[in-house]
Amino acid sequence: MPLKQSRPVLAASAENKRKVERRVHLLIPVFKAALYPWHRISAEGWENVPREGPVLILSNHVGMLDPITLIIAARRQVHFLATRSLMQEPFISRVMQIAAVVPRKKFAADMKSIRRLKAWGDEGAAVGLFPEGIRTWSGQNSPVLPGIEKLIRLMGMPVVTARLINAYRQAPRW
Repeated sequence: MPLKQSRPVLAASAENKRKVERRVHLLIPVFKAALYPWHRISAEGWENVPREGPVLILSNHVGMLDPITLIIAARRQVHFLATRSLMQEPFISRVMQIAAVVPRKKFAADMKSIRRLKAWGDEGAAVGLFPEGIRTWSGQNSPVLPGIEKLIRLMGMPVVTARLINAYRQAPRW
């Protein structure tokens, strides 16, 4: 059975960047209110994230809601790579389209996705990556994917690291 057609991917441009930032700015309070019973986000260290201009945020990947958590903490839109198969789920694909998530092929070198992500950075947007490439099964960090250092150099923007703690407990991968 063939996969359903996914929603179109939003191209990086100054106009689209403004649209996405407006949408996400309106959604951040909604996400904060919805996640409050389960999430406590410490603002410690987030002053290192520039409020504007390109920045690469690297974080461990422990839970399903990590991208939303990082967007709330950074107080700005962050563009992430996500597995293309997620774009087949109606609700998730709509949220990903609103947030201008860049779909990628799983477990493959996908230069088209990397170019799209870099284009958002070139427009002055924040870009987020999970160097492990997968969510944790146990709360322990997975090994960093080979070639991530080359990708960081290719992106050519300031790097900020983030560490998510205990987030995998709210919705374990298993």
